[in-house]
Amino acid sequence: MAQSGYTPILIYASGTAAAVPSAANLTSSANGAELALNYADGKLYYKNSSGVVTLLAQAGGGSAATPTTLGTVYGKMTTSGASPYLTALGYNAAPSASGAHNTAVGWSSAYSITSGDRNVAVGNYSLNALQTGVYNTAIGFAALYTNTGSSNTAIGKDALYLNSSGAANVGIGVSALYSNTTASNSTAVGYQAGYSNQTGAYFTAFGNKAAYAHTGSYVTAIGGLAGGAGGNSNNSNTFVGYAAGYNTTGAANTFVGAASTGGVGCGEAVTTGSKNTILGAYSGNQDGLDIRTASNYAVISDGDGNRLLSTANGYSLALDGGAVPQSGTGITFPATQSASSDANTLDDYEEGTWTPTIIGSTTAGTVNYGGARNGRYTKIGRLVQFECYVTWSSGTGTGSLRVSGLPFTTGSGSTYPPVACALESVTLAANNYACPYIANSDTFIYMAQNPTGGGSRTLIDYDAAGEIQLMGTYSI
Repeated sequence: MAQSGYTPILIYASGTAAAVPSAANLTSSANGAELALNYADGKLYYKNSSGVVTLLAQAGGGSAATPTTLGTVYGKMTTSGASPYLTALGYNAAPSASGAHNTAVGWSSAYSITSGDRNVAVGNYSLNALQTGVYNTAIGFAALYTNTGSSNTAIGKDALYLNSSGAANVGIGVSALYSNTTASNSTAVGYQAGYSNQTGAYFTAFGNKAAYAHTGSYVTAIGGLAGGAGGNSNNSNTFVGYAAGYNTTGAANTFVGAASTGGVGCGEAVTTGSKNTILGAYSGNQDGLDIRTASNYAVISDGDGNRLLSTANGYSLALDGGAVPQSGTGITFPATQSASSDANTLDDYEEGTWTPTIIGSTTAGTVNYGGARNGRYTKIGRLVQFECYVTWSSGTGTGSLRVSGLPFTTGSGSTYPPVACALESVTLAANNYACPYIANSDTFIYMAQNPTGGGSRTLIDYDAAGEIQLMGTYSI
């Protein structure tokens, strides 16, 4: 009797073991089809479109020898016995399993498994070669196909396809970690991510073809094509961003940044260079600095790859793109000053030489320099400190004596700074001493003199021969 509130469904039935209904007993058409149940055997039959009575289902599941047939599907479920808690669905799915808690779904999934337990294989040929390994999960066609290790997870067609004894690996995506064999503790997520790695351990790749050709250990590549094409077998590289380190074959590099306009990745141009650090979109060869084969550089750049700071071990810190690191410790400013309007900003430093030239104020004349003629300067921000030494044996200038050639033009708001000097063979007025100075918006020094007892300053007349040493400071 049916349970109260339920309507029973009655079908043809037989309690005779091995009894099979005849075709004449069953109807099968577009208007409806009949089923027949042998409750002694626990078998359910129907008549197919060819008029043949066919087994539809069998209670208790099947076995490798006599599987339950549902069309072309083969399956087996157990709760005890030689392979307890086994679930197998598909032709040749886990046919030799003896371990516990295994699940195999798909044609030849977990085909070779014997005593291995707590494995999951979903997809044709997934986990095909495993025999004794444990805690593996393979989802996708041929995922973990040759695997013999344990605790691996592969999701996607051919993910971890060639893995042999490697353990605790995770490959998610079509052909992720495809070539991995004995490496352990590696993770790759993305289409063909970590594709070529075989033995590199602690390998991490996230993104389409991330670290595709990288085979080293302790590698991290995050982003599409990051660390992708270099065929790199070296260790300890970290690449973050689209195509970061794409062509790099060096070791221990750290490149973090988005690709610049045009899709050039951070550090993409670096080839054999090692132990470099790049932050931003700098490619490794732009903005006046080429470190493609160099090592131990550090570069901070903007989103276009323009360098903001760069340095290297044993080299100076270079500011902005106009400067490059120089040998020694210090700060390198651009060769052309990028002046700041902020009064509290140091925006330039420069050292150099200049050539002092003797001229007359009325006519410059020509001069025969018979000995030393050199000058040096140091520029810090707007302040220029200079010195020079010049000797001449003859000259044709007229007017007052001047020393020309200062390295920078004085500022328009200059305070006419005085200049320290030492003279030899230069004629002064009686009882006068030399007191040179620099005027506004000029590149020369006025050679002047003052009476020793006080009085008005006058200019020193041009002298056809002499020797002058000068040192001073002015602002521009």
